[in-house]
Amino acid sequence: MLFLRTEDTVKIQGINEIVTFETHNRKGNNILKVKLNGNKLSFNVSELYTKMIPKSDKELFENLETKMLITKFGELIFQDPNNCCHFLVFDEDDGAIKPTTFNDLTEDDSILFYDPPNDYVLGEIQDLYVAEEMNQRLSNYILYSENEGIIINDIFVI
Repeated sequence: MLFLRTEDTVKIQGINEIVTFETHNRKGNNILKVKLNGNKLSFNVSELYTKMIPKSDKELFENLETKMLITKFGELIFQDPNNCCHFLVFDEDDGAIKPTTFNDLTEDDSILFYDPPNDYVLGEIQDLYVAEEMNQRLSNYILYSENEGIIINDIFVI
């Protein structure tokens, strides 16, 4: 199960629009979700699930490291409380698409970005950071998905 805390300004790929918490309700948004089956991506539409961080868990999140992925297409600042977040990396040696955790990413990796109607394009990672003082920029809500990934800032997060 994917649990992710991001900024309220992230762009989540909706059906025919981009969903942001700044301009949309947090509940009831249907978004494009993705699954990796072998080397193929499949898409479907379902509800974006969110949950407010309970006050009793606030301190837990304040002590979690905040991760930052920077690419030429944009950035993603997030917390991954269950260490279950994966990005889709294209392995040039065997032509395979492989889910890879943030900690296993390198600046030499090319990750997949959403690019309709072609499904995806490859983009190089420019920088990776782990910070302790960025969590004040993050939302009070967690995004979660049970069996599928979501597209955040055009980045496939599974």
